[in-house]
Amino acid sequence: LWWNQMGSLQVRDPVAVHVSYFLNINDDPTLPTQEELDDDGSANGDYAGATSPGILRGAAAITAAAQVRKRICSGQAPCDKVGTDPLCSSGYKYMFHSCRIPRATADTFRIYDPSRHKHCIVASRGYFFAVDFIDGESDPLPFNSIVERLEQCEERAKELEKRGVPKLGWLTGCPRDFWAECRSKLLQEGGSKMREAMNALESGAFVLCLDQERPSASEAGQLFWNGNGTSGCNRWFDKSVQLICTKNGSIALVGEHSLFDGSTPMLLCKQIQKNKYNRRRRIMTNHIDGSDTDEKNGVRDIFGQCWSDGQFVDMSVNVAANGRQRYRKLTNSVELKTLIYKGYGKPFIKKGKISPDAYLQLAMQL
Repeated sequence: LWWNQMGSLQVRDPVAVHVSYFLNINDDPTLPTQEELDDDGSANGDYAGATSPGILRGAAAITAAAQVRKRICSGQAPCDKVGTDPLCSSGYKYMFHSCRIPRATADTFRIYDPSRHKHCIVASRGYFFAVDFIDGESDPLPFNSIVERLEQCEERAKELEKRGVPKLGWLTGCPRDFWAECRSKLLQEGGSKMREAMNALESGAFVLCLDQERPSASEAGQLFWNGNGTSGCNRWFDKSVQLICTKNGSIALVGEHSLFDGSTPMLLCKQIQKNKYNRRRRIMTNHIDGSDTDEKNGVRDIFGQCWSDGQFVDMSVNVAANGRQRYRKLTNSVELKTLIYKGYGKPFIKKGKISPDAYLQLAMQL
């Protein structure tokens, strides 16, 4: 569509800060505290071996995303309406298994067949893992199993960080022509292994970003918006949906705006808010037994096979460092202050027959 080309895909500014938006999701009051988790300390305990509230919130969010994915892919999602008037539902086809692709002068996007891909992407410390999260019927895997897989990602990310493995996520928040040039160079120098890695990442259902920060409610906005200069490497801004989850269990959805507006992923946000931890705990089943192989454990280091060539590693480290410098210059140039106001909300605004979105955008411009 011409408006999407001119208004989004041809724009050369970074999608981070300039384009992508975040939707903050209410905290889950049923999550255990960090102290309760530290006292539990075993995979067979009350909390399935989770080491932080963020792991439990992330696992519950993956379960919610699996439920919404099944409804959308099977055509069972309800039609959105304004009053009694139906809205176009075409945005839902971009919600899962889709990705923006950087190109010189104008980006493109890809949509992958959900029947052929059963994985989501989990990011931790700037490293990306393909994680199987649904069964053969497209239902979410048992909650314990998802918790176990998220813990695997966290542990393996620590080891990768110790080894100094390149963090490519910085690049996705840079100007589009720069990112397109870097991606082409990585694919050219990395060969078939890098192409397979990019394909695995881009075809994932969504990204769950497990951040290391424990922000307060007023601090979380900056982190969700752009990673606050520290977790920008833990994003893949080209993906249509990213779920940002902090160590203390706060969560938000980051949307890639060229593929759909902010109203489309509200279905997912509402399901995550509804799918509280205590609800998952009541129906928790035993985790899946598996061997130590990546395939059976359902966790794979996406770029793990790309680092056997020392020269390619050195080149990738330099490219990622350049991206980090550019990205942090961008995030350091902006500031976000969050006001938590409880005097009135959306229902009050709508009583005046005013769009809450229009109301807030006008207020910010005054």
